[in-house]
Amino acid sequence: MNNGFGGYRSSVLSFVVICSSIAAVLFAQIVFPGLMSSWRSARLNAKGIDECSEGNLGKGKAAFLKAGSLNPDNAAAHYNLALVLLSSDGDAAGAAEHLAEVIRLKPDCAVAHHNLGVIELFYRRNTTVALENLRRAAALDSERAATHLALGYLYEYSGEYGKAREEFSRCASADPGGPLSIDAEAAVEALVSAPLVDDLAEKLSYEETVYEIDVAGGVYPSGPPASNNGVPSPLRYSAPVFGKALMAAACLVAPIGHSDAVNMISDTGIDVLGVLPNATDDFAGTIGDLEREGIAFTGLGSDLKSATKPARIEIEEVGINVLAFTGASPVRNAEEKPPLTSAPLSVATVSPAVSAAAEADIVVVMFRWAEPPSDAPTDAMVNLTHAAADAGADIIVGVGTEVTLPVETYGESIIAYGLSDLLPPADRKPYAYTRLLAVQYSPKNGVLGYRLVPVYVENEPPDLSGSSEGNLIDFRLVEKVPVAK
Repeated sequence: MNNGFGGYRSSVLSFVVICSSIAAVLFAQIVFPGLMSSWRSARLNAKGIDECSEGNLGKGKAAFLKAGSLNPDNAAAHYNLALVLLSSDGDAAGAAEHLAEVIRLKPDCAVAHHNLGVIELFYRRNTTVALENLRRAAALDSERAATHLALGYLYEYSGEYGKAREEFSRCASADPGGPLSIDAEAAVEALVSAPLVDDLAEKLSYEETVYEIDVAGGVYPSGPPASNNGVPSPLRYSAPVFGKALMAAACLVAPIGHSDAVNMISDTGIDVLGVLPNATDDFAGTIGDLEREGIAFTGLGSDLKSATKPARIEIEEVGINVLAFTGASPVRNAEEKPPLTSAPLSVATVSPAVSAAAEADIVVVMFRWAEPPSDAPTDAMVNLTHAAADAGADIIVGVGTEVTLPVETYGESIIAYGLSDLLPPADRKPYAYTRLLAVQYSPKNGVLGYRLVPVYVENEPPDLSGSSEGNLIDFRLVEKVPVAK
């Protein structure tokens, strides 16, 4: 017979169980506060991974931040937070800080050293810290192909071409037939033998000022910084290089598609644009945007005279004239107002324009090839670049090639026959590499030497889906997997 007390007893029992559970949790928090914080931190790290796997990087970042505040010794939370800071915010300094925490907690974590080295090299251009961490990573894990590839780029950037070749070879051996091996083999082909002056100390006095002039391939800032597949800008990794140069120039190969893209160019540190259209696009709006923002440009104008007028830059004590010519034949848009004319790629046009510009301290000439070769410059390219040098050009750069072509010295001029564009890779790989030409110059002795600087171009942020037991993410070159614990 049910007298009503069964339900009452059940309710009382449930109440007692709930109170006991709460008491147990409170007891654990009082007696074992560190254990509870660690448990909650681990749960939040797991939550952050889940949020990132669904594309919610903001919520993932918040979870990782809270996980780290609950347990500052949670290396996984620090690592995952570093990746989110880098991919969603472009915060290289913040990412480096949290990777340093991972290394403090796990000194023998090879991939943490690797990724910190990568950030310091490609994002911050701190070669000393980069070399220290990449060497440590290689010592801890000699079979990591990505580390050897990064070391190769570092040595190339530093002008140590012999060591660069050794590291690229180690990368190819560690990843036979793989994508990193292909990158390494391409890097070896792009290496140059030596700078123009082997020992700059022989030519320089202690009081002499040496500047760097950087020239890049084509840029295509078509959209606002935050809309490039979630990446603020494919140009942002060039900024640390351009920012240290006296003058930086690049080629604009397509119209600017958004007002924020003009700011993207100036924020990257580009001082001059060679406007070299390779299609039938309407550049009138782009020219207006550049003029309003005060960004110097050359190569395109209302007529041939204005198209071949150099962009003049006066910085410090150096006057620089920049010219740009295109081998493409863009057809005018019938509705284009005003009609625009490109500077054509011919000796008859190039030689007199360069001669007129040669009154400057430095003359930079950019050529956009109509049909660039894939391995070596053609006779026509050699003849045209030599004609520009004979007319007074100091730095001559061809752009629009798929790979980096050879660099040569001709008289006192430096000729880079082909630099690939600063564009995300079309094959949807998450990253690609190109090179900038960095030329050393002093007002007293002129052009001193050069180097090809590797630059990382990102297509999309890392995929933070999935998890791995005990493996940290290699953000740039290997698997894109967050740390579960």
